[in-house]
Amino acid sequence: MGDARPFDARPVRHRLFLMPLDFGPGQRLAVVLRVRSSGAINIPLSLHSGASAIGWAQDHGLSQGMFLGALAMLALFNAALYLRLRIRQSLYNTAYILCAGLFLTSMSGLSFQYLWPDWPWLANRSVPLTETLAILSLLWFTRHFLAIDAGRWPRQARLMRLLAWIGAGLLAASLLVPYSLIIKIDTVYALACMVAMFGLGLRHPGQFRVDRHRRQAVIGAISRNHRSRGRLIEPRARLRHAAIETRFLFRNVIVAGTPGQRQ
Repeated sequence: MGDARPFDARPVRHRLFLMPLDFGPGQRLAVVLRVRSSGAINIPLSLHSGASAIGWAQDHGLSQGMFLGALAMLALFNAALYLRLRIRQSLYNTAYILCAGLFLTSMSGLSFQYLWPDWPWLANRSVPLTETLAILSLLWFTRHFLAIDAGRWPRQARLMRLLAWIGAGLLAASLLVPYSLIIKIDTVYALACMVAMFGLGLRHPGQFRVDRHRRQAVIGAISRNHRSRGRLIEPRARLRHAAIETRFLFRNVIVAGTPGQRQ
């Protein structure tokens, strides 16, 4: 059982690794686990009855559905802004929301369960791929939102182009380089992009406050990715996951109406 096999090979169709155990009252059962991973992994074990496991899955599925539904509404809102007003920031914002949403669902295992259950190779590669795509879309949004053009800001424009080319190279590398290595490189690249956008925001104080929320949302998601693949089940891990999603959603709501500020 693992993420190198098709999703339907799991004994229970769930994004987490659930293993049914049958034993009677007073019976002792020895369970031996052997775990191997190419990246960081957390193994919080818990024992549930069938009823409690079903109840937990339903509650968590409801919260995940509400979060992803809100993201979809934000993406549709920004897409409608672009189609109606032709504001390019809205197009890049839509791409960012979609890519960041795919990144979070890849981390939690939902994309493997619902989008590509028969492609375990893609499920393992989707985390670095969507992480890089989210950063690239955020770079282009920042460049257009802050009006960084080669004529007025040549150094800043060259920096943005360099980061974009590096991101394009990492996209290709994500298909070939082992996960344990590419996820570390992507994390360093993401942090470098955050620092660069932070500095660019300081040069545009009028726009910095709004754009800061977007950078912090990605920093929270990327830092979580560096610690774990997100297949967590213990209570504190679920609370951290919910807090990250809430901050991500709240900050996107804040910036959803900002593209019209700069033409």
